[in-house]
Amino acid sequence: MTTGENIKRIRKEKGLTQKKLGELCGISESNIRKYENGKQNPKIETIEKIANALNVQIIDIMPQLFTSPNYRQTKEWKSFEKGINTTYAIIKILEDLYNRAEIIEVNAYNKDELQYSSNYFSLGNEPYKIAINECDFEKIKEQVKSNLKASIELIAQNENDMLNDWINKDTEIDKLILSESEHVEIALNDTCQKKTISRNNE
Repeated sequence: MTTGENIKRIRKEKGLTQKKLGELCGISESNIRKYENGKQNPKIETIEKIANALNVQIIDIMPQLFTSPNYRQTKEWKSFEKGINTTYAIIKILEDLYNRAEIIEVNAYNKDELQYSSNYFSLGNEPYKIAINECDFEKIKEQVKSNLKASIELIAQNENDMLNDWINKDTEIDKLILSESEHVEIALNDTCQKKTISRNNE
């Protein structure tokens, strides 16, 4: 399906008119109509606004983005990918803590007409299942990131100091090589019998 067809399909699934969708994402009804009819291609930023208004991911509207190598180099993709990776990491932590973590979609209807759609995170197993709404999950995500950064900075040490600790150990080594994109070699200086750290580009 095209981008416009996906927008139209999801909009109808959510029970929204073109006018209402336009109001939710700050885009004129006429432009929404052009996007859906394929008469105009929305920019990535516009698709992001529409996706947020429809409460879906960008890839639900434009799955072809994942096959575009050029898009993977953009700031939008990197930000999007970072958000997905962070969310996945937090879910795995919650899964470890509660043995189960799932995203549940809730669709509310009245006389077979969709009134609203939303997601929440379901944790744990019966009879102790608990739920976290998306807004609170985002708060948890930010708290984890903040606390993790503070904890790391509290216990971390300067990298060069740590590497010097390695070569200052009482062992029979003459060099250490770190597997980095920038070649890093820690070696004993045979000339002056002095332990040094040297970094050279490959």
